[in-house]
Amino acid sequence: MTIQWGDTGRGVIGTLKKAIFTYPPANANTEELLATPLVLPATEPATPQAEFILTQEMFPTCSVKVNTQYTAIMVVAGRNTNSSSKAASYKATLNDTIMASGNLSSASANYFYSANIGKFYGVKVGDKISVSLWDTGNTGLINYDYKFVYIMPASISISTKTMVDIFIDVAASNANPNKPKLGNPSNYLIYHYRMVSGQVPFSIMSGNYYYGAHHSAVGYDFQADYGENQTYTNTGTSSTYRPNFVLIPCINSIEYREVDLPRRL
Repeated sequence: MTIQWGDTGRGVIGTLKKAIFTYPPANANTEELLATPLVLPATEPATPQAEFILTQEMFPTCSVKVNTQYTAIMVVAGRNTNSSSKAASYKATLNDTIMASGNLSSASANYFYSANIGKFYGVKVGDKISVSLWDTGNTGLINYDYKFVYIMPASISISTKTMVDIFIDVAASNANPNKPKLGNPSNYLIYHYRMVSGQVPFSIMSGNYYYGAHHSAVGYDFQADYGENQTYTNTGTSSTYRPNFVLIPCINSIEYREVDLPRRL
């Protein structure tokens, strides 16, 4: 197949290609619910309550070679057993370097809190991510009992060439393989991926998306809204559910054709 390209020659559209992403399901290496909750100390603990050493098995894979930067999202949860609203303090570290710290949002009396911490951009196999929690009010009535981690492609570069006939399949939230299994989890909200090309970013929630043509001028083709430029921490609370947090969508696959463009004279 050929396409006209100005007055300088013809560009050739290649065969259809497909990048298929596979995500490991939650398992004993990525999720833990303690049988007995830990009461938070009044000051920052010497050893973080929640920690993961990232292994190859925790990372998603792709059926074709892609250049990808990954972000790890860590969820920690517990319960405020006070008779009034209280908030825990936290510190998140990547290989013992502080990535974020502060206070989580308050949880009402006897509510669960779920801190969703997406401060770990650019992670790789062997990295250590940790979260410390403490109760600055020294009430002895805020606890911790749950941790979960999942890893997502944050920036995806598939091709250095112009791409056309791009078809993107995104998992529905209830079919997202990154869903946790323990702790009576809630339903999930999901945030966006966007295509990066100088165009207005599109939002991907779930379903199928078709785009006619694309060429990246910034080094990658797709970026999670919560990735390189928008790390975040937020806290979900619930009287019933733990964990309760937003979930980044999974791109199941990307179909595309590459275009070999002629040189301009």
